[in-house]
Amino acid sequence: MLSVGIDLGGTKTNFGLLEIRKEKFKILKQTTISSPHKKEELVQAVRENIKKIIVPGVKKIGLAQAGIIDINQKINLLSPNLKALEHIDFARLLQKEFKIRIFLDNDTNAFILAEATYGACRDKKKAVGLTLGTGIGGGLVIDGKLYHGICTSATEFGHMIIDYNGRKCSCGQKGCLEAYASATAIIQEYENRTGFRRDAYAIEEEAKSGLEPAQSIFTEASNYLAVGLANIINILEPETIVLGGGLSEVANFVDLAIHNTKKFTLKGLGECVKIVKAKLGREAGMIGAALLDR
Repeated sequence: MLSVGIDLGGTKTNFGLLEIRKEKFKILKQTTISSPHKKEELVQAVRENIKKIIVPGVKKIGLAQAGIIDINQKINLLSPNLKALEHIDFARLLQKEFKIRIFLDNDTNAFILAEATYGACRDKKKAVGLTLGTGIGGGLVIDGKLYHGICTSATEFGHMIIDYNGRKCSCGQKGCLEAYASATAIIQEYENRTGFRRDAYAIEEEAKSGLEPAQSIFTEASNYLAVGLANIINILEPETIVLGGGLSEVANFVDLAIHNTKKFTLKGLGECVKIVKAKLGREAGMIGAALLDR
């Protein structure tokens, strides 16, 4: 089956034309753009880039978005890291223009669906996905199907409260995991302590060289991530937790978090759950978008 998959994130948007089969997939065309931060520009960019890759015979378009999605209404209710996404009726707009089925979901749901179908947790009965980047996204697959919850916006693991009097999160709450262990949190804490603004990769290089406060900031963020992972394990006890996103590639951040997770889990649980890195790379969200079916 031919399908268009779109991974619309807070920083980048990936568009792909994919051939989807049960055992494998093939990316036939692909393009990536910086995500526009104005509604009109965003809608126009999505339309134009679909036109660049779509071909006769495409059966559906899957659109994975950063934020809280009402799956039934096919609307993004809250997107802290890309506000322009909120309340755009992409389903109606794209259906009207391209005359094929449109499916929407959260970007981390798409990520873990792809990893469960073709990647790091293939054939696992219960797998959690966590994407570590601008924010922290979450998703859960049970028996090959995404779990959405009664209001269709479940598994927002990045917004679990780990300190109710803590840092302000982009969602408006205080003390979310995302406010402590995302790239945004690391950048903000570095600026708070030094007065200088660096991107997460520059701060990582300082941390690897043993420079302060970068080293301490990464260590603290890693410990908060370990707490978040332990909470997921204590509550859900999945077979596998798959880590993706840009920060998942920072070894001294993720590896330390995985190691320290055992300190916060109930006795024995940490030993049963595997925490692994994604296999499908930065295309996972796009691949998962092409797999969406509701």
